[in-house]
Amino acid sequence: MQGPQLSTETKEFIERLIASGEKWLISDLEKIYQESKDEEDFLQEFQLYLTRLDIKIKTLRDEFSKIFP
Repeated sequence: MQGPQLSTETKEFIERLIASGEKWLISDLEKIYQESKDEEDFLQEFQLYLTRLDIKIKTLRDEFSKIFP
């Protein structure tokens, strides 16, 4: 992965994500990392990504609950 320099804490966080084995998440993480200009930008973009993901999951749960109460 080629991107900005990261702090030890951020590197440890990324290592935990990679260890999760969720390839789709790792792929998205790598794309965000490569497109970031610095660590702050990376963290902001990844937080936005997680927020959007959370909203999508909540929407899916709501839809599921409507079909299977």
